[in-house]
Amino acid sequence: MEKQNNYIFEIIFLPIIIIIFLITSITIFNIHSTKKQLENQIKNKKAEFFQEKKNLIYNKVHNINNFIKMDNNKVNTKVKNQLKEKIETALKITKNIYKKNKNLSKKSLIKVLKNRLSFLTYNKNENYYFIFDKEGNILAHPEKDLLGKNLNDYYDTDNIKIGSKLIKSLSNNEKIGFTQYHFKKPNIKNKVFLKAIAVMYFKPLDIYIGTLVYPNEILNEQKEDLVKRIELSSDLKEYILLFNVFNIKGGKGFAQLIASNNEEKYFEKKLDDDIKDEKGNYYRKDVLKLLRKNGECYYKYWFKKPGSNVEKERYAYFYWNKQWNWIITSGFYFEDLDAQIDKLKNETDSYLSELIINSLIWGLIFCLVMISISTTIFYKIQRRINNNQVRLIKSQENLKKAQKISKVGSWSYSYETEDLILSDETYELFGIEKDKRRISSKYLLSFVHSDDKRRVNVLLDRLVKEKKAYEIIHRLVINNKIKWVNNQCEVFVEKNGMIIVGTLQDITEKYEKDKKIEEQSQLLFNQSKMAAMGEMIENIAHQWRQPLSAISISASGLKLESEYKVLDNNKIEETLTNILDNTKYLSNTIDDFRKYFVKDKNLAKCNIKEVYKNTIKLLKPKFDTLNIEIKDEECEDLFTYTLENELVQCLMNIFNNAHDALVKNKTDKKYILIKISKKYDNIIIDIRDNAGGIDNNIIQKVFEPYFTTKHKSQGTGIGLYMTQEIVIKHLKGFIKVENVKYEIDGIIYKGASFKISLPQELKK
Repeated sequence: MEKQNNYIFEIIFLPIIIIIFLITSITIFNIHSTKKQLENQIKNKKAEFFQEKKNLIYNKVHNINNFIKMDNNKVNTKVKNQLKEKIETALKITKNIYKKNKNLSKKSLIKVLKNRLSFLTYNKNENYYFIFDKEGNILAHPEKDLLGKNLNDYYDTDNIKIGSKLIKSLSNNEKIGFTQYHFKKPNIKNKVFLKAIAVMYFKPLDIYIGTLVYPNEILNEQKEDLVKRIELSSDLKEYILLFNVFNIKGGKGFAQLIASNNEEKYFEKKLDDDIKDEKGNYYRKDVLKLLRKNGECYYKYWFKKPGSNVEKERYAYFYWNKQWNWIITSGFYFEDLDAQIDKLKNETDSYLSELIINSLIWGLIFCLVMISISTTIFYKIQRRINNNQVRLIKSQENLKKAQKISKVGSWSYSYETEDLILSDETYELFGIEKDKRRISSKYLLSFVHSDDKRRVNVLLDRLVKEKKAYEIIHRLVINNKIKWVNNQCEVFVEKNGMIIVGTLQDITEKYEKDKKIEEQSQLLFNQSKMAAMGEMIENIAHQWRQPLSAISISASGLKLESEYKVLDNNKIEETLTNILDNTKYLSNTIDDFRKYFVKDKNLAKCNIKEVYKNTIKLLKPKFDTLNIEIKDEECEDLFTYTLENELVQCLMNIFNNAHDALVKNKTDKKYILIKISKKYDNIIIDIRDNAGGIDNNIIQKVFEPYFTTKHKSQGTGIGLYMTQEIVIKHLKGFIKVENVKYEIDGIIYKGASFKISLPQELKK
């Protein structure tokens, strides 16, 4: 009990300390893990916010760019429709003039056409008609200095000849060709303007007629409308700016702000690229360089936030629209992004603080609950330990009693320390007084019988090497008396080394009883064998009677003929042949019977059908005398390894039993039916008679020793008992008997059926 009380700390306080430590560790780990997760979430959220903002400004810029594309398409459509209308008007006039003045020469017709078209200028004489031939020679133009000159001597900004560009616009068999090029306006010599041209070919005169408009004038209307739309939007966080670019390479006055949706308005002055931000970066030069290279870019720099005189870090997306030569930009300030992140951090810190408080509260509650549970469990365990100690003491006492009753002692031996522990029954078995002396393994082995010592030592060595359990029956010599013991051992490998544990059972009484039973069984076997031998001798005598009589008659006849001197050589040869044939028959009969008495205990491969045939040969005279017919129509050639002579003895006992039953029954038709078949992995030998069967009251007793229904002078009652013993113990099979009904030649018969089942896979 004192030792139990020492376990109070281990049972109650140690688990509680461990639990508190685990809870604290888990709580700290969870808090740290949660904090780490939250930090990662903030980091991911920051990246997510940044990406959202980045996508937002990208989309804003490209929305403006899409508006530009749409407006540009509108301008192109408007310009195209206007040019188409004007050129179709010119075509009608040309056709009319040609129709009315066919008698005039080509030159005169062109002159008339030139005069008529010169009156059709529009848009303050900026839009006009002109005529040129296939070689590009200008035949009519409002600018007098261009008459007679060739359009191919003038190049567009893309370095393509203007004449070629005009003719190629009709290369796809179009009635009207449309193209653009840069050329000066009438009365403005020092500057070129973008012109949209419509051209048609008038085949009768082999000339080209063209007209033009200035698309930038229409385009400017669309630009002004887009600028107004941007200025009407208001979003200080994600601004949008439009710059009209004069020189994409930068320099003084390289661009001008033309639209803004926040307070960044510098419309009055042009922008220079040599401006630095707070960090000393020439951010405008960097952006222009990236736009020239890629047409778009993201850029981070410092700039004054609207409503503040302090520069703040901002992130912007720039796109260069080359059609309108505009730079479109939108961006956001990191300060606005940090405000969102700070809000998320505050929410995270609040959640983390709440988590720590809840963890501590629940941890404390859990500790109190565990203290309560541990205390309850301790007292329950203590009661159980007390009860189990009482039971253990009783169990030990009962074990000692059981060992004493069964004469089983136990022992254990440490291979490393050579410590040997014996139970009380083991001390008593060896006749050693406990605690009188130190017992060693060598001392115990000295009790082993000298004839068994080598066998025991070999098994002990094998046990240690192979570490397998073994069992051996051997003798001990104690006080000059021999004791038979069953010794079982097994090896257990533990941390401290190898332990051999074993039991010793005194089986002297059992061994002597088994020996007596074995002797009695052998006696019964010999009696059965002698009884069978008597029947054999009777069969031999029966079989020899006829050939001996034939030999005697032949010899007597030979002697008589010799006395009367009527003997001839043919008669001598015939008589001697007859004598030799009968002598050979007698010899074969001796061989058949001698096989039965050979003592061979080795398994041999046998054909069960042949074994049955040989058995019938031994009993045939006996069956012929009683007119017993043997039927074996359903016999297969099945092979197995077995003890042939033992099987023959079993079959003879069953056949003799059937013979005696048929003698007693006195039926007109006497049958013994044999079936040999295979079922699963077994060979089934079924022997039936038609003697009416065995009384149901005694059928289960037929395999008992000395049980017989015959007179004492006719039977010993051990034949079927020995048959069962041989089948089960020697042939490793089983045998059963039952009453059956079966049909032969349309007649139903009843009789006993003996079935022997033998394993076919029994190896040699």
